[in-house]
Amino acid sequence: MLNIVFDASYYLQSEVLTSYFDFNKLHNFIVSFEKFFQKKEKKVLNLIKKLTGFDWEKEIINVWFFESWNASISYPLLLNVYDYNKDFVFFNLIHELVHINLFDLMIFNKKRKVDLIELEAIVNFITKQVIQSFYNKEKVNKLCKKAEFGGVYKYVWIRTNEINNEFNSLKKPNLKEWMLLNKNKYVIKK
Repeated sequence: MLNIVFDASYYLQSEVLTSYFDFNKLHNFIVSFEKFFQKKEKKVLNLIKKLTGFDWEKEIINVWFFESWNASISYPLLLNVYDYNKDFVFFNLIHELVHINLFDLMIFNKKRKVDLIELEAIVNFITKQVIQSFYNKEKVNKLCKKAEFGGVYKYVWIRTNEINNEFNSLKKPNLKEWMLLNKNKYVIKK
C-alpha cells in the first residue's frame, strides 16, 4: 500500500525558494492537514487508481510543504500551502498525485510534439472526478476556478471540459481504456 509522508524543509523554504515563512505556522498546518488527509487518503488513492486505470508504482511519496508564490510541482512533490487554505491544498495534492500516477504517460499534438496542455487537461479531469467525491458541486466549481491561475490554465480547463464530454460519451471505465482508443495521440509507457 502506498504511504504518503508530509514534511517541511527549512532549507527548501529559505535557500531554494528564498521566501520568508513562519516555520511554526507551517508545521501546525502540516499536522492539521495530515489528520484531515488521513481520513480521506485511502479513498483518494483508490479513486485515482480506478479512474486512471494505472497502478501506483511507488511505495512512499514524500510531500514537502512550502509557503511561497511558486506553484506546486510533482517531481519531487512540493506542495504550496496557498494561504493555508486546506481545501485548496487538498485539491492541489490530488492534482500532483494524479501526475505521479501518470508518470510515464506521453501525450502528443498533431505535430508529434509533447502536448503539455493536453496532459494538464487530463490531470485536471481526473482531479475534478476525485474531488467531486468529497465536495458539493458549488465547492468543486470554486476550487476549479481558483486553480485556473490565469494565462494558459484557462485553455487547460476548456480542454478539461471537452475531455469530460468525450470520456462520458464513450462510457469507458477508466482513462487508460479511453486513451487506448486514441493511440495516435497518447503513448503509454507503463
